[in-house]
Amino acid sequence: MAEEQEVAEENKSKVGILSRYAGLLKEILNYLIMAVISAFVAYMVSSSVKSKSLSSQDLLSYETSVKDVFERKPIGSDWTMDEMLVNTADPVDPKIVKANIVISYDDKNPAVLEQLSLRRTEIHAAVRNVIGSKKSAEINTTEKQQILAQEIKTSVQRIIGIPGILEVYIKDFMVH
Repeated sequence: MAEEQEVAEENKSKVGILSRYAGLLKEILNYLIMAVISAFVAYMVSSSVKSKSLSSQDLLSYETSVKDVFERKPIGSDWTMDEMLVNTADPVDPKIVKANIVISYDDKNPAVLEQLSLRRTEIHAAVRNVIGSKKSAEINTTEKQQILAQEIKTSVQRIIGIPGILEVYIKDFMVH
C-alpha cells in the first residue's frame, strides 16, 4: 500500500510538472503565432510600400512635370497689414469678418515697398472695401477666399501703380 501511495504521489508530481510545461508551451506557441502574424503583416506592408514608391527617375520626371504645370513664383518679402474687423454686405444678418492680410512684394524693386508704405491707409481702406463688399456666402470657403485674395491683389496693385505685388495671403480669416 505504501508503495502504491508513493507511485500515486510520483504520478501526481509528474502530472503537475507536465501541466506546467504544457502551460509554458502554450504561451510560447501563442508568442510564436503572434510573431509570425506580425512578420507577415510587416512583409505585406513593406512590399505594398515598395510597389507604390517612386524611383529617382520617376521623381525627376514628376518634378519636371510639376514645373511645367505650375509657374514658379519669385520669393519676395512680406508686408503685413493690421488686423481688420469688417462687416459683410449681407442685407439681413451682416456678419463680422476678422482678417489678417499679408502682401508679398518684389523686394528687388525698392519703389514697391516705398509705395506700400506711403499708401498704407489707402491700401487698408481698399482691402476693407473689397472684403466689405462680399456677402458671407461669397467668402465662406477656402476657394472663395483665394478668389478674394486675388481681388485684393488686383486692388493693391492698382493703388501702387507699379508692378511688384507677387501674392496676397490671408493669414487668419474668421466670419462671425
